Amino acid sequence: MGTLRYNEAFDDNGRLRAAYRAFDARTRRDGQGPHLPHTYAPAAIGGRYPIAPVPLVLADEEYAALAKAVRQRGLALQRLFLDLARGDFAVLRSIDAPEGAVEEILGPAWGPRDAWTRAWRDKGLEAVRFTYAPDLVRAPDGQWLVLEDNVGCVGGVVDADIVVERVCACLNVSLHPSVPRGSSFERAVAAFLTRVGTTPTATTAAALLPRASVDDGSEEHRKAEAILGLGLRVLPTTRAEAEDVPPLAALVNFESDIGVGTPRLLERLFDRGCALMTAPGVGVLGHKAWLPFTDAIVSWYSGEAPLLRTASTAIFREMPADSSDWVLKQGNGCQGQAVVFLDHLSDAAHRELERRARGWGQASGAVLQRRVKASVLPMGGDGDSTADAWQVELRPVVYVVGAATCFVAECPSARAFVNADGRGVGNMSRGAHYLAVIREPLGTGPA
Repeated sequence: MGTLRYNEAFDDNGRLRAAYRAFDARTRRDGQGPHLPHTYAPAAIGGRYPIAPVPLVLADEEYAALAKAVRQRGLALQRLFLDLARGDFAVLRSIDAPEGAVEEILGPAWGPRDAWTRAWRDKGLEAVRFTYAPDLVRAPDGQWLVLEDNVGCVGGVVDADIVVERVCACLNVSLHPSVPRGSSFERAVAAFLTRVGTTPTATTAAALLPRASVDDGSEEHRKAEAILGLGLRVLPTTRAEAEDVPPLAALVNFESDIGVGTPRLLERLFDRGCALMTAPGVGVLGHKAWLPFTDAIVSWYSGEAPLLRTASTAIFREMPADSSDWVLKQGNGCQGQAVVFLDHLSDAAHRELERRARGWGQASGAVLQRRVKASVLPMGGDGDSTADAWQVELRPVVYVVGAATCFVAECPSARAFVNADGRGVGNMSRGAHYLAVIREPLGTGPA
C-alpha cells in the first residue's frame, strides 16, 4: 500500500487495524488473516443509493474524539452567525480577515444587510438552530481534515442509520452493546420540541418538508416518513404560502434562507417568535469562503485550539502558477457542482476556467483548496492491493438545538467512491456509495 494514502483497514505491515480486530473478536468473524472478509450486498437505499460492500469500522474512542471536535466547531459557527446577523464583526477584525471580507462573503449570499438586522434584532443565541455536518477526509498521516462545512439541509442524516441496520443484518451481527441504537434524527427533532415546550403531537408543532409526500426514492421522503412517524403534522406548501398561518410554537424545517424563493411562512413565524429548527439565514455558514478563516474563528470563540483543522484553503484571486494538487470550488456550490481539479488541464481549459471562476468570484465567491490524498478502504479484501480501494469521506452530524447546546449523531454518514484518475467528486448524486460506519470499542478483542 505504501504511504501515499492512509488505509482504513490495514496498517503499513498489512495487519488489520485494531478496530477491525476488535470487531472480529466480538462477532467471532475470521479477521485474523491477511484478508478482509466483511462483504455484503444489501439493497440500495431508496432504490438509487447503493451501499459499499465493506463497512468502515472505527474505534469508538476515535469517534468520541471526532464528536468532541465537530461539537466545538458547530458551537463556534453558532456564535459566529448571531454576531454576523446583528452586524457585529469583531471576530473578523480580531483574526485579521482581509478588508472587505464581510461584503465579499456575505454580500452575494445575504443581500440587503438591513433585512438581517431586522430579522434578528430581538433574537438571541437560543434561536440559532441548525443541522451541521462537515465533510471530513483522513490525510495520509491519519489526521482528519475538513473539506467543507454543510449547514441546513444536510444529506445522510436519516440514511446513515438505515445503512448500518442493513449492513448488520447482512453480516448477521449486532452493534456493540455500548453503542446507542435508533434514529439520531428523530431524537434531535424530539429534543428540539421538548426544549421549546411542546411535543410532536401538539397542535402548536408542525413541520415543513420539501417534497414530503413524493415517494421518489429520495432521502427527503424518508425524512417525511420519520417526521410523520413522530406524530408531527406536515404543512402543505399551499398553506405555507397563505396569509392565514396557524399559530405555532415550533416548526421543523429544512429551509434556511430569508429572501427570494424562501417560503414566506418562515419569515412570518420567526417574527412572531416561533422556534424554528433551522433558523433563517444559517445556510450562509456553509459558504466555502469561510474556510480560510474557520480555524481561527473556532479558536476565537472557544478559547481553545481547534480540534479539527481545515484543509489548506484560500480565497480565489487568480489561478496558481503551478496548478497541480489544487482544487477550485465555487463558494456556494453544492452536491459536487462547480468543483474542478486543476491537475492536467490544457492551456485552453485553464484559461476558460479562470474566466468562469472570475464570474463565480463576482456572484458568489470562489476558493482554492489544496487537494488531500484521502484515505482508502479495500473492497476486495487484499490489504496490499490498491486496485480495488475506494476513497472514504466521513460526515459526522451535529444537531444544534439551542444556546450552546448540541449533540452529535451516534452514527455518522459516510460515503465511499472509486476515483481511479483522482479527478472525480465523491458525491452521492455522482456515483458514490453509502458507507456503513460501525463503532467498535477497543479492548473487546486482541490488541
